[in-house]
Amino acid sequence: MPASASTFVKAALLAAVAGAAGGGAYWWQERGTAKDRVIEQQEREIAYLQDVAERLTLEERIARIVVTGQRRNSGGDLETDLLFFDVGRDGEELPAQAFTVLGERVHISALVIRFGEADIARGDALRGKSIFMWDAIHGSATSPERAQAIDPHGDSPRLYEGEPEAIGLDEQRAQFERELWQDFWDMAREPAVAEKNGVKVAFGQQVFGIFEPGRIYEVSLQANGGMTLYANEMPPLTRELLKAISSEVPE
Repeated sequence: MPASASTFVKAALLAAVAGAAGGGAYWWQERGTAKDRVIEQQEREIAYLQDVAERLTLEERIARIVVTGQRRNSGGDLETDLLFFDVGRDGEELPAQAFTVLGERVHISALVIRFGEADIARGDALRGKSIFMWDAIHGSATSPERAQAIDPHGDSPRLYEGEPEAIGLDEQRAQFERELWQDFWDMAREPAVAEKNGVKVAFGQQVFGIFEPGRIYEVSLQANGGMTLYANEMPPLTRELLKAISSEVPE
């Protein structure tokens, strides 16, 4: 083969190899890009699901309850003195209410309005979490019919007695919730009324437990309507302040 032809063949082979290499690199690059896109999409979906899960299980502290005294009465029943601090939307405590309950356990009931999971998942401005008003409190030795009201029955929660801005609500949200509370029992009885208001369900709920001196109890509400009760040790300063009220707070 003439030298010029040999040189041409070599050049052609090198060009073919280079072309193949370039094509292979492009193929691998595209494959890598597609894989990255799949990973990014999966990460976005996981982040979204985590956000939804957090919204559905999000808890807000809505009350703090302090035991200020405890004793047995002449009939042998346990009497427990409580200070009930409702917590406003801005995190500030409302003025305390004092209760004395009879029995070994303290029962706290509430009315709950729960919206659909889709509204909660996307953080809807009005229906992004359940709303809640206190119903009543009683001890296990007292029937529920004789329970003491916390929020006024047949009205809106005490929370709404202040100006919307002062309780952590804007006017639209405050009015929206007031109207729902006015229709609460209609929504509880009639699914069509609930659906008209964008409500999934309206119902009563209760938590109860053994309340002891020296502890602070907190009730929380999840975005999906579940209630939880936590018991925490009383801070030393609070313990010292309560000594002026009751001799039942342990050293």
